[in-house]
Amino acid sequence: MEMDIRQLVVEVFGVEPLKIEYMSFGPTNKVFSVELPDDQVIIRTNTTLK
Repeated sequence: MEMDIRQLVVEVFGVEPLKIEYMSFGPTNKVFSVELPDDQVIIRTNTTLK
Protein backbone atom coordinates (compact mmCIF):
# COMPACT_ATOMS: atom_id res chain seq x y z
CA MET A 1 0.00 0.00 0.00
CA GLU A 2 1.42 3.40 -1.04
CA MET A 3 1.78 5.90 1.78
CA ASP A 4 0.32 9.37 1.34
CA ILE A 5 3.18 11.70 2.34
CA ARG A 6 0.90 14.72 2.77
CA GLN A 7 -1.27 12.75 5.18
CA LEU A 8 1.81 11.53 7.08
CA VAL A 9 3.13 15.11 7.46
CA VAL A 10 -0.22 16.38 8.76
CA GLU A 11 -0.46 13.47 11.20
CA VAL A 12 3.12 13.83 12.53
CA PHE A 13 3.65 17.61 12.44
CA GLY A 14 0.06 18.83 12.73
CA VAL A 15 0.36 21.27 9.81
CA GLU A 16 -0.37 21.19 6.10
CA PRO A 17 2.85 21.01 4.03
CA LEU A 18 3.50 23.95 1.71
CA LYS A 19 5.55 21.87 -0.72
CA ILE A 20 6.54 18.21 -1.08
CA GLU A 21 9.40 17.35 -3.42
CA TYR A 22 10.30 13.77 -4.30
CA MET A 23 14.08 13.54 -3.99
CA SER A 24 15.31 10.03 -4.67
CA PHE A 25 14.58 6.40 -4.20
CA GLY A 26 16.32 3.17 -3.40
CA PRO A 27 15.24 -0.43 -3.59
CA THR A 28 13.30 -0.15 -0.31
CA ASN A 29 12.83 3.56 0.43
CA LYS A 30 11.62 6.89 -0.94
CA VAL A 31 12.92 10.30 0.17
CA PHE A 32 11.00 13.58 0.19
CA SER A 33 11.91 17.17 0.98
CA VAL A 34 8.96 18.74 2.78
CA GLU A 35 8.49 22.47 3.30
CA LEU A 36 6.41 23.36 6.35
CA PRO A 37 5.20 26.84 7.37
CA ASP A 38 8.08 27.24 9.87
CA ASP A 39 10.55 24.52 8.91
CA GLN A 40 11.83 22.17 6.25
CA VAL A 41 12.29 18.43 6.85
CA ILE A 42 13.49 15.39 4.95
CA ILE A 43 11.27 12.33 5.18
CA ARG A 44 12.56 8.89 4.30
CA THR A 45 10.00 6.12 4.04
CA ASN A 46 10.83 2.44 3.98
CA THR A 47 8.58 0.04 2.08
CA THR A 48 9.97 -3.12 3.65
CA LEU A 49 8.30 -4.56 6.70
CA LYS A 50 10.59 -5.73 9.48
